[in-house]
Amino acid sequence: MTELPQENTEIKAELADICAKMREYLKMSGLLPFSEFEGYFKRVMAFLQEQYQDLGREQLLLCKRVCKIVRQNAQNRAPADSLNRKKFRKMEEKCEFWAGAIELRLFKEGMSVVEIDDAERAVWDSPEPL
Repeated sequence: MTELPQENTEIKAELADICAKMREYLKMSGLLPFSEFEGYFKRVMAFLQEQYQDLGREQLLLCKRVCKIVRQNAQNRAPADSLNRKKFRKMEEKCEFWAGAIELRLFKEGMSVVEIDDAERAVWDSPEPL
């Protein structure tokens, strides 16, 4: 078995941590404090900006799911938080951009919209997605 390049191993580890954190957040009963939500958002955006070109199909699907979840949460929280409404709207827009960019890339790689949605669900629901 050949060893993965160090860079790819680091990408997998970072994405696994991002996904684990999201799963942890999804189990919470209360709202995540804004500062923690913003920190997580910034971490996801930095990861995508730095690693997007090097991500494989499964990794792209996981990133798309994370972006969709963060976007939905930002969208839901914006109306109730007048102090951070603009920041939530920006987060929503950036997540929507990245989810769309990922979908377009996968579409260009030959996947249909239905295949993308099905694969995204399957990868996210997998016990060991990476």
